[in-house]
Amino acid sequence: MNLKVSILVIACLVLAPLAASGTEIRVGIEDIPGMALAGSPFALILDGDLSLAQAERDLAVRWTNPSLVWEMEEVGNDDVTSREWVVALEKEFAMPWSYAKKRSGSNLRLESARRSWEASRWHLISHMRHGYVTLKLRDIEEEILEVFEEIIGDASRVITDRKEQGTVSGIEKRLIDMSLITVRARMVETRLERREVMDEWKTAMGIPAEDTVILVSEVDLSADWLSSSHVTADGSSDVESRRLAMEALGKDIGLEMGDIFPSLSIAGGYKNVDDEFTGFIFGLSIPIPVLNRNSGGIDRATAEHRKAQVELDLYETARERHLSRLMLAARDEADLLKKYHGDFEFIEEHVADLALSYREGWIDLGDFLEGIRTYAEGIESYFDMLEDYNDIVFELERLTEQELYAPGTARKEETGS
Repeated sequence: MNLKVSILVIACLVLAPLAASGTEIRVGIEDIPGMALAGSPFALILDGDLSLAQAERDLAVRWTNPSLVWEMEEVGNDDVTSREWVVALEKEFAMPWSYAKKRSGSNLRLESARRSWEASRWHLISHMRHGYVTLKLRDIEEEILEVFEEIIGDASRVITDRKEQGTVSGIEKRLIDMSLITVRARMVETRLERREVMDEWKTAMGIPAEDTVILVSEVDLSADWLSSSHVTADGSSDVESRRLAMEALGKDIGLEMGDIFPSLSIAGGYKNVDDEFTGFIFGLSIPIPVLNRNSGGIDRATAEHRKAQVELDLYETARERHLSRLMLAARDEADLLKKYHGDFEFIEEHVADLALSYREGWIDLGDFLEGIRTYAEGIESYFDMLEDYNDIVFELERLTEQELYAPGTARKEETGS
């Protein structure tokens, strides 16, 4: 028995890490729409909202059930008693004009919900694409910082040799080592930010936390992917959803006007009197608009429609101006990025040349440290500008519901988390 227990314990210890290790998932930016819509919990919530809108529409235009009516009446005195009873069916019917208005308004609200669902699905996809690009930028920045750290480390080893030879003082080595703090601090910050973004991205994508994601798409650092000719302000599902909702409120005005005569009730059935006389009955009831002509309902529907029209106009105006500001900001950011992109492409070579100049004695320690500080700040500023530019591009994607950031191809050096 002890041997069996020992084998079982050993097996559990061996297999437990394997079970928790997860699987490796290779994801390109072009894979995000399918993966997000299939696995994201937010996509399930959006589908639930659309199902709820469908149910509310069905509830609004449902038919009322008929009523079964049974009545018995007995009258008489000490000598004669008379009894009669009635069995009938009664059904309330909405007036054709009222039912047509209600059905039309309900259909418009359902279509508005569908368009809102489409806009929300696109917002989800764009948000996931944005997160993907952010992760790739963090990876590229970390790679550059690692090379930067290695180059400075080489310079530190050179100064160490010189110190041992007695040609320099210990303060020079300490100054170079201190210059590494900026680079390493930025590396730590980048890694922490990447882990946070990756955790949120996995959760939103519906990817288990224990799975390893390999990002295989190339990310361009030249800011050439946005073209103003591709950005249009019209035709978005979000705007169309708001317009349809406003039209539905317009239908409500007609519905309230027709509510003076909203419905009528018809009844018919069988009648028996003292088991000697039989026949049928027929009844009709309709409200008389004497005390209430539904003026309050009409005024309320009119006010709601007028308010919705003003809100829609304000939204479209604000959206158009916001798009214009984003396009101008994107142009300014892109111009700045393109201006420095050529130098940034060779920043590793520039830093290596700086270190070589110091080792060969062409520049002194002060110039070397100042160059290190300048390049470190340049790397940080360049990636901060890239992040700002990406924020603008993907905000434009969400507003226009257009794919403005083109997918790339697989990189030779892939990263995972």
